[in-house]
Parts: sequence; structure tokens; C-alpha cells
Amino acid sequence: MRLSTFIWILCIAAAGIIVYSIYYTLVIARTQKAVNQYDGSVDEKVQSHPYFRNPVFIAFIVFFLLMGLLIMYFSFK
Repeated sequence: MRLSTFIWILCIAAAGIIVYSIYYTLVIARTQKAVNQYDGSVDEKVQSHPYFRNPVFIAFIVFFLLMGLLIMYFSFK
């Protein structure tokens, strides 16, 4: 199955955005030094499970699960 030109353009644009985002994140991370201070108080439930209660990690997990399901669906279609 051949991909159309439109899909190739979208793939290249998405890859470019991802590369730029990673580069920009690394540049910002280098310029900002972390100090051993918190911005505010953190709930005890979040402190006990910092990864499970983080909405960013949950969004990434949901995204990759949905992408995996879509890939499996279209590969066995």
C-alpha cells in the first residue's frame, strides 16, 4: 500500500514538530537550573504516587495505548 503525498507531508511535518519540541525542551532544561525548592505544597496522595497521579504521564499512556490499538486495528483489517 502506497501512502499519498498528503500523508507523507503530514508525517514529515509531525516528525519536524517532534524534533523541534525535543530540541527546545533540552535547550530550556539546560538554561534553567533546578533548585531544591518546591513551587508549592504537594498533596500527600500525589507524593506517594508521583507518576501515577501525574496527568501528563496519564495522557502519554492513554495516547500510546490508543495509537497501539489503531495500529493493531489497521494491521489486521
